[in-house]
Amino acid sequence: MHVVGQVTAQTEGGSLEGARVLVTGGSRGIAAAIALRAAASGAHVAINHCSEADTLAGHSGAGERLIGTMNEFGGRAVSIDMNLLGTDA
Repeated sequence: MHVVGQVTAQTEGGSLEGARVLVTGGSRGIAAAIALRAAASGAHVAINHCSEADTLAGHSGAGERLIGTMNEFGGRAVSIDMNLLGTDA
């Protein structure tokens, strides 16, 4: 959230038109709201999420639904399904 705030403050009128934004943990909750707001402000958005964690939490398909929503209203959004906390390297 802080990073989005910094980017917004540096653009004229709060527009993120053409900016590239990566939101980690972006499939639901506050992060999803940040991703939606960035897309609505004109940013190209990538959300990182873990579909396995989403499924375990009862939110199967949350990342894909969010991407669909952002792209439906003209946004440019992609999903990166990756567990950033994984211990396998």
